[in-house]
Amino acid sequence: MNTITTLLTDDAQEHFPYDLSAWMDRQQLMGLALQAAAEAGSTHFGAGDFIMAGERYRPQVLLALLSYSYATGRFASSLIEQAIREDEKTHYLAANSQLNGELLRCFRRRHRPALKECLLNLIRRVWETRHHRMSAPLRANAAPPTVQGLVPWNGRFMRDLVCEVERRIDRAVQFDTMEMDE
Repeated sequence: MNTITTLLTDDAQEHFPYDLSAWMDRQQLMGLALQAAAEAGSTHFGAGDFIMAGERYRPQVLLALLSYSYATGRFASSLIEQAIREDEKTHYLAANSQLNGELLRCFRRRHRPALKECLLNLIRRVWETRHHRMSAPLRANAAPPTVQGLVPWNGRFMRDLVCEVERRIDRAVQFDTMEMDE
């Protein structure tokens, strides 16, 4: 399995899988992407739309689609466009919008801070869910531990998460640049 290595604490290394669905099923990952997109979308766009070439698009749709794609290791806009046609989950996230690679690249360029916030929240939630599940009690009626006690939400951890998000967005830019250079 390909991994992206990130230091998460002072004395330990954690590996984020290239495809975060290695940590949870894609349906659950899609739900987390939709939640993260709704939050980032309301913060950055309110009720406004993203307009390109006279067409209106819901920013939350684009945020969910891109963050889910980057979280599952799909970085090139052309591959995301193909997945909209061929992958059930990606098609659902596209919400019947006519999305293409040019639109995805333009949105990423213009709204990188919103995408960064969305992807950061998605990866953070995936990490929390994974660690909560790994430490779940064995007894069926025991209360699960709180996530707060499991996740080292210190400054270093957050810096490392931000670096992971930047790496994924930068990888998308690199893939698109390589495709356009061919």
